[in-house]
Amino acid sequence: MSADHTLPAELSRFLAERTRRPGPAGEDAPADPAARAEHLLQLACLNYTRDRPGSIRRARALLAAEPELATADVFTMATTGAHEELARHLEDDPGAVHASGGPFDWPPLLHLAYGRLGDGPGRSAVRTAEILLAAGADPDAGFLWNGEIPPFTALTGVLGGGEQDQPPHPDALTLARMLLAAGADPNDGQALYNRMFREDDSHLVLLFEHGLGEPKDSVWRRRLGDGSFADAALPTPQQMLTEQLRWASGHGMLARARLLLEHGVDPDGRGHHPGYGDRTSYRIAVTSGFPEVAALLAHAGADTGATDTARTAHTADTADTAHSARTTDAPDGRRE
Repeated sequence: MSADHTLPAELSRFLAERTRRPGPAGEDAPADPAARAEHLLQLACLNYTRDRPGSIRRARALLAAEPELATADVFTMATTGAHEELARHLEDDPGAVHASGGPFDWPPLLHLAYGRLGDGPGRSAVRTAEILLAAGADPDAGFLWNGEIPPFTALTGVLGGGEQDQPPHPDALTLARMLLAAGADPNDGQALYNRMFREDDSHLVLLFEHGLGEPKDSVWRRRLGDGSFADAALPTPQQMLTEQLRWASGHGMLARARLLLEHGVDPDGRGHHPGYGDRTSYRIAVTSGFPEVAALLAHAGADTGATDTARTAHTADTADTAHSARTTDAPDGRRE
């Protein structure tokens, strides 16, 4: 959702302050040493505007040729995992943990979260994260990509994924677990969206362990005013999960649909994305040609009478046949 609305001045200022428009690095490294450090960051970090497959390779080559760039500032230290140098820097300047800088105007934790260099000799992203969090880095740090909501958070960054199939951080689950233990909100709408395109559900397992789907105090909801604008801009945890189930149902992701149902997601719930309109997961599975998913949803209690007039007779017959083959009368009289 775009943040471009007629809003109270204080909220408008907050949205403007948190908006970032990250872009890809130029083809050639600049001659100025400070600019070269920023060029390294622009190559090494995902920008979610146009992430080029060769950027990380170029960043590694630049760092190999000029290893001193790793410790040029607190942002390159965070990105490259230069934890020993970072620890010394924060001892001398504790406030640097909250500083914003680099080409994307991010704090150090976001540089770590969106960086994709991987560990080198004497480098550790995990140890760097420990140092940053111990020094007071905000586990819910984030930004509004091009002014859009939901925010891209540190958790979003480490988990990766997205419409360009961006890679997760090499230590994605370890770092995500650390952020969640430090208080990051597991109901991260952008992280859920970015990871829904592939069938790997490891992120969902981890997020469920830390309260995904449960009503929690949302830092970003408070930051957005916790009023009508926040209600419109940020879906509820259950709406987020219903949307995940609708996507899984429309793409034949049987294991994901099962996982979501096991965690109490309503098989008849409606999400918030206009692309699926008012259709239930069952209707989506049927019309998309995934009878096994439709049968799973029916077994979980989905309303199978909610038919979609747009589906073809062939799709309907296929799904209904599969449903009949898998259903039994439940002890309480429900069809499961």
